[in-house]
Amino acid sequence: MIDAEKLVLDWLTGEFPSARVSTEVPATIAGHVIRVLRIGGANRFVVDRAVVDVDCWALTRIAARALAESVRDSMCFRLPGTVTAAGGVSAVTTIAAPIWRPWDNTNVRRFGATFQLITR
Repeated sequence: MIDAEKLVLDWLTGEFPSARVSTEVPATIAGHVIRVLRIGGANRFVVDRAVVDVDCWALTRIAARALAESVRDSMCFRLPGTVTAAGGVSAVTTIAAPIWRPWDNTNVRRFGATFQLITR
């Protein structure tokens, strides 16, 4: 079975080298941060339909939104058709487009989106 969370982590790390890409949020956010979490989905034999949540933090609302939209472009337009050591990505669908999400620290802003990946 493909680890869709790791596949997306590795992909976004390569696509956004100046951002911190992780499954954890650092205690202090000083620049761009991208968090990837698998939140559901179903597996049927060798095809996985992973639902992945991606949150993006930046110091301003404009920067956080721009980062989230860039992540969506990367996920939807460059990731499909990719074959990695972990497996191949057949399709990516946006379930929820980037939207502002509240965050306790008012010195940073967060936008997030949810995607479904079809992998084999």
